[in-house]
Amino acid sequence: MALAESQVVYVRLVLAASTIVLQNTTQRTRLYNNSFPGPTIRVRPNDTLVITLQNGLEQEAFDTEQVLFNHFRSPNTTGLHLHGLHVSPRPPADDAFHVVPPGATYTYTYHIPADHAPGTFWYHPHHHGSGYMQVGGGAFGMLVVEDPPSTLPLALARAPEMDLVLTQMPLGDVASAARTFARHCIEAGGSAAQCTDPLWGRVPTSGPLLPPTVLVNGAVLPTLRMAPRRWYRWRLLLSRLDSDLLFVQIVRTAGEGGCEALLLAKDGVYVRDAPRLFERGVMAAGNRADWLPRRGGGGE
Repeated sequence: MALAESQVVYVRLVLAASTIVLQNTTQRTRLYNNSFPGPTIRVRPNDTLVITLQNGLEQEAFDTEQVLFNHFRSPNTTGLHLHGLHVSPRPPADDAFHVVPPGATYTYTYHIPADHAPGTFWYHPHHHGSGYMQVGGGAFGMLVVEDPPSTLPLALARAPEMDLVLTQMPLGDVASAARTFARHCIEAGGSAAQCTDPLWGRVPTSGPLLPPTVLVNGAVLPTLRMAPRRWYRWRLLLSRLDSDLLFVQIVRTAGEGGCEALLLAKDGVYVRDAPRLFERGVMAAGNRADWLPRRGGGGE
């Protein structure tokens, strides 16, 4: 296997208050780099990934970090986890217990092993007590470990890639977590004003309450343009808070307008019989999958 020359990849993530717009609904939330989802990070085996995480959120009005433990707490305190990667758990690498309080900045440094499997992974907050509201609010992103040079069949290496982050935006669930946090915060001695989350204390911020809807890259029912009879590589990530499964059906129609898809990888691992023909994909929270779809017909 030929390895590319190692490089250092620098990424800056700023977790801060932002606004998402879903059709006629707006919601104040916490996002990375004012983006929903966060930016896609791409590295190669043997690279060093340096992520500077800046917590741009305000200090909580009432400190619950040392008084609430197995409850929602410290909604503006954060940390970072690279989900699925085989890297060191020791600081300054993937120490999921490291705390980055409001206003602080911390630099994580990860060495990607030279024999690390290529694949689709993701990153997200991981502070105990606040991760649910931060991830549920849209603070996460895809991370890709690219295939080493000359290791893929030429047709696959030339396939255009599309990064598709699927989210079932749980406005009601995150709002419920914010109310639960407020209740425990008040019981711990804070006032109602101090304990009301400034972002998720009002849901939605404006417009109607959006029912549970699967979003693709933060959009409702987006249009993906694909050239006919050409294979594409879709990298899919599903982020959701509940344990329900998401079923994605490949619609086959008669004639040249039909679609077909091949399964390439699941959770960052190539399946043994790849590429495998399939008609329905099943994903749970945190799952990733790599598909090779193709459509027939003319036009785009």
